[in-house]
Amino acid sequence: MRFKIPQYIDTEDKLIWSISIKQFLYLVACAGVLILLWTQLTYKAFLIISAPIALFFLALAFYKINGQPLLKMIAAIFTYYSQPKTYVWKRKNKRIE
Repeated sequence: MRFKIPQYIDTEDKLIWSISIKQFLYLVACAGVLILLWTQLTYKAFLIISAPIALFFLALAFYKINGQPLLKMIAAIFTYYSQPKTYVWKRKNKRIE
C-alpha cells in the first residue's frame, strides 16, 4: 500500500501576497500600535516614536538571521544572558594502585 508523504513540512502556509499568517499578524499588530500612537500623540512625536516601532515590527516579520526568525534569536539572546555562566570544575580523585 502506498502512502503520500508530505514534502514541504518546514515551510509555512502563505496567506496573501506570499506572506505567511505569522508575518501578516505582525503587520496587523504594527498597524494597530501605529494607529494607537497616531490618536494619542502630536505629529512630530508620532514621527519620532513610530519609526523605530515600525522598523522593529517589519524586522520581526521579514528579517531572518541564518535562516532563523528574529523572534527566535531575541529569545536565544535573553536565554543566554539570563542563565548563569560560571562553571565550577570538580576534580575527581582517582586512586592508582
